[in-house]
Amino acid sequence: MPTTSQVEYMLFPRAFALSEVLWRYPDIRDFDDFVDRAIPHYELFKQNGINIGPNIVQLDYNLTKINGEIYLEILKPNSVDCNVFYSTDGSIPLSKNEKYIQDIKLTHDEIIRFAAFKDDLRISPVFETKFNMHKAVGKNVVLSTSADKKYNSGGAQALINGVDGSDVRYKDKEWLGFLNSDFECEIDFEINNIFRY
Repeated sequence: MPTTSQVEYMLFPRAFALSEVLWRYPDIRDFDDFVDRAIPHYELFKQNGINIGPNIVQLDYNLTKINGEIYLEILKPNSVDCNVFYSTDGSIPLSKNEKYIQDIKLTHDEIIRFAAFKDDLRISPVFETKFNMHKAVGKNVVLSTSADKKYNSGGAQALINGVDGSDVRYKDKEWLGFLNSDFECEIDFEINNIFRY
């Protein structure tokens, strides 16, 4: 790696996790307790100019349909005392951005980025979701053949939820894979639609 800063970023907090696994007995390991103990080290490292990676908390999301409208729910570990902030203007979220308090109603194409913060310190990677409000969003979909079990974490809804599959997180909920079978699905649009392509 070309710089000390990059080495530090890759080393920490991984070294914390490695120490935890090697020095604690398996029957007393507790991830939530580990996170609580690791966060103060973030503050200490930052104060001393060490470039620690913000990867201790992992966020995720769910999309829900309520009365025909689509909402984004941001998921964080319940045990971690942190706040989630998000942006919808393409910027990297900061602790001065909009605080996530309730599910976000999705009405148009947009990029939503969110991250977890402890006070002003970011403790998670920035999570990005590109949402496309197309005509099939929130509609009913039926697959005539099932996706391969290794590539089916999002189920049929992954096809019509409006979220682009990530080219970084291939194991996210937005990809379906079909092995040795053709792909065929039926989408019920509920009303007559005009399609242009």
